[in-house]
Amino acid sequence: MKYWIFILFVFVACQKDEVAIPTYFQINEIGFNDNINGEASTSKISDVWFYVNDQKQGIYEMPCTFPVISDGTINLKIFSGIKVNGISASRDIYPFYETFDTTLNFISDSILLLVPTTKYKQNLNFYSEDFEGLGNNFDISINSDTNFISPFPTDSVYGELSKVGKVILQEPLLNFEATTFEIDDFPSAGSPVYLELDYKNNSIFIIGAYVNFSQSVIKKSIIAINPSEDWNKIYVNLTPTINESIGAQSLKVFISMLRPESMNSANLSIDNFKIIYQ
Repeated sequence: MKYWIFILFVFVACQKDEVAIPTYFQINEIGFNDNINGEASTSKISDVWFYVNDQKQGIYEMPCTFPVISDGTINLKIFSGIKVNGISASRDIYPFYETFDTTLNFISDSILLLVPTTKYKQNLNFYSEDFEGLGNNFDISINSDTNFISPFPTDSVYGELSKVGKVILQEPLLNFEATTFEIDDFPSAGSPVYLELDYKNNSIFIIGAYVNFSQSVIKKSIIAINPSEDWNKIYVNLTPTINESIGAQSLKVFISMLRPESMNSANLSIDNFKIIYQ
């Protein structure tokens, strides 16, 4: 008896499934349109957070093709997803990119290619450095053995000749550290703060912060970034550091690198440095 009930259940279930025919959505990438002060920007959007009529359908790494079952006129919202701190196991919606929002008529049993785009939201605060002009928005720490070579012409992240900040720790130089100027207008605890950075390096470097209290200064390392032969982009989440700094008067983000004794030369190139908050 149990056997026949099982067969009947499968038969009925198959009949029901045949009634709802999905449409497949294909998304290869989310385009990024730069819209801040004419500055060049890059993006590394890895995921689609896909919503239909404000109901989450799923999170998909691009390029992706996935089924959706619906009918009639539907509203689609696509949020741009990133790997937080460059970690594949830590993914989230990037809070500073606009949502792609559109309405369309649902057509069953078809494949729809979507080409969504995004840009920065309005009314954001940027502390940025693109190394295109003379000088830069960094201070060199007193313990640093060298400075940025800036602007340094190179084959940039865009695949064309551009200018970046370059660090070369050639023997006998061992240590590099640069900090932003003091930033004292961060939002209240809980509001997102990110650092965007393009980089290329042959040795590990550190992103961290000096947190300035009235009676003390605390140095916090946030993330160690592994070598990358090619240009890469990372979104560093500064929010936890800001949340832990309640009562601080200001904060300075630092970049540091120590040349391993086994290396004759440790090199770091950075571009499109942006601290973003609202």
